Amino acid sequence: MTLFFQDLLSSPLLQRSVAAMALAAVACGIVGCYVVLKRDSYAVGAISHSLLGGVGAALFLSAKYGLAWLTPWLGALVAALLVAVVITLMTVRWKMRADTVLSAIWAVGMALGISFVTATPGYPPDLNSYLFGSILIISPMDLWMTAVLDAVILLVALLWHQRFVALAFHAEILSLRGISLGCVQLAMQLLVALTVVILSQLVGIVLCMALLILPVATASVFSRRIPVIMALSAILCFLCSFVGVAVSYDALPGNILLAPGATIVELAGVLFLFSVVIRFFRRKRV
Repeated sequence: MTLFFQDLLSSPLLQRSVAAMALAAVACGIVGCYVVLKRDSYAVGAISHSLLGGVGAALFLSAKYGLAWLTPWLGALVAALLVAVVITLMTVRWKMRADTVLSAIWAVGMALGISFVTATPGYPPDLNSYLFGSILIISPMDLWMTAVLDAVILLVALLWHQRFVALAFHAEILSLRGISLGCVQLAMQLLVALTVVILSQLVGIVLCMALLILPVATASVFSRRIPVIMALSAILCFLCSFVGVAVSYDALPGNILLAPGATIVELAGVLFLFSVVIRFFRRKRV
């Protein structure tokens, strides 16, 4: 970890990574709280895994037709927003079972991604950075895109916070007040999509759901107030990200190398288990 702190003072690359962690932590704390309150974590998994379809489509179209502006993260953003709309349309408007829709999107999104990558001309691209994150190679453009998405999430959350809370606990109140349940549900899914795109840069497509859920689940053990849970989970997300990257930055004794994305999620899992133990003994004492 000493090497990490030494390079942090002089390396713009590491400084951008830390800035990306802070921005992702804010989105994770806000949207993750809504997801946990609504018990909609399976939708996070479906949207995150469907990003592979967008990444694969962007790689294929860029290589096939020379679309240099079509980056993989732009493809992931478009895929996430499209999937959010499809989920809302099929579950709210068409009244289909949510588990069936999410399972189908989860599987089809991954399959489309693999098919696009296989059909991409030339040497097959390496998907490890997309599947497991690339937090140590954040470009200035990636950081700006993350900041813009973060600003959108903050703005929508500030304007529609009460509606999202009502959607999680008493959705019928929205209908009684003449508010479209479908619109609120769509806004919620779009926020999840934007957050998943941000988190995919930290821990990759595969581990997005864990980082979005675990800090919030940990924070909810220590407080029942939504603003406190949001703030605490954002802090925990940033701490896990920062410590996880610091630990995996240099080889451990025995020349053991750790993956940053996996280390971040493992630290979040340890904190969650620790909070579960605290909750158990607290209840037992009461």
